[in-house]
Amino acid sequence: MAEAQTTVRLVDSSGQDRIDGTLYTTPIQSSGALSTKQFVTTTGAAISATRTVDTVTPVSGDATNNVATLKVELSPDGSTYSELVTVSLAAAVNNTGAITIPVSVRVPAGWFVKFTTTHTTLGVTTYW
Repeated sequence: MAEAQTTVRLVDSSGQDRIDGTLYTTPIQSSGALSTKQFVTTTGAAISATRTVDTVTPVSGDATNNVATLKVELSPDGSTYSELVTVSLAAAVNNTGAITIPVSVRVPAGWFVKFTTTHTTLGVTTYW
């Protein structure tokens, strides 16, 4: 996407200039299919180096009568991860068939996200 340019002039209540210049931004997607990424369990990856993105990843239980979990972690540097949440399906629920849960994560620009699965399968992550 092309970089957008906006002229900005901010003044205080007395009319004094506080900021006068140009802002450069990359606009969010405005047409076409949303971007996707396929994650591999236990392998962290960055999604966008330039902007914060919202993601949705479908995770499906394996229908094996085992507890199914998905651990979601974020990292600013790709090596030190912090757990955000562990999503789980009880064994009795996981036994009823392949149940899919959408997992949403907001990933800051340049940060890494990692999914760790147990008796679950990661779908393709969609982001915008």
